[in-house]
Amino acid sequence: MLNLNLKSKFKKIIPASMAFAALLTVAPLSSFAAETDAPVKNNVVNFPQTNYNVTDLNQNPVVALDEDGDVSAQGWKKSAVVWGLKNGGDALQTLTKWLGAGTKEAKYLNKHAKSIANALDRFESHIEQNLIDFMIFECGIPGGSARVIASAITGLVL
Repeated sequence: MLNLNLKSKFKKIIPASMAFAALLTVAPLSSFAAETDAPVKNNVVNFPQTNYNVTDLNQNPVVALDEDGDVSAQGWKKSAVVWGLKNGGDALQTLTKWLGAGTKEAKYLNKHAKSIANALDRFESHIEQNLIDFMIFECGIPGGSARVIASAITGLVL
């Protein structure tokens, strides 16, 4: 009977002591958010004025499209060559045929195709990073805009 009473007391004491310990860890946090007697400054915030001029939505300007027929690769050539070098395929075969299928250059290309493809990717990232740094530090263009411009340029050129 004594053993049963002791177990029931422990069942009540352990959760009570854990709740008390949890409250002790939270109690000091109220002093952190205590109110102070600091004077309130009256800061005036000027909001920008809104222009309520309404334009007619049916007056769309006419946009003329260039129809000269010029199409550019926009960075797809390099991506195709890199993919071909890494995975084999038509791009690698085209390069080896252009070099001459049995030449030593074609053999070197086949042997080192993956490392050459990785180097092309690294060169592009270095060119893009140097272009970003130039636009930020020399031209004063903000970082986000410089990254977008550099990405567009390397996408068109490489």
